[in-house]
Amino acid sequence: MILEVAQIDIKAGSANAFETSMQQAVLLLKQARGFRSCELLRSIEVRGRYRLLVRWDSVESHTTGFQQSALFQQWRELLAGYFEKTPAVEHMEFLTAEVPSGAGPEPALGGRP
Repeated sequence: MILEVAQIDIKAGSANAFETSMQQAVLLLKQARGFRSCELLRSIEVRGRYRLLVRWDSVESHTTGFQQSALFQQWRELLAGYFEKTPAVEHMEFLTAEVPSGAGPEPALGGRP
């Protein structure tokens, strides 16, 4: 499993609409082969900056599977109009992970069990 980390900077004044559109875009992600789960985080320090964290089975699940699919085209149509600039995307390997007990509520964007 890998983690896609996308930094998304959106146009001023579009936060509410972007967040609503992202909820729709997540429904598309959930249909992609190799998708595991995702979380959308909003920066406290930088207005209009988000991080999208997506867990995939492999880099290829994201780059070849999703990005070359009709689902990705729909995803871009929903979101691209909000982007201040092209999102910066990296793929990360998990080396260690610890989930504290009582860590808080489940992420709003959810994932597959």
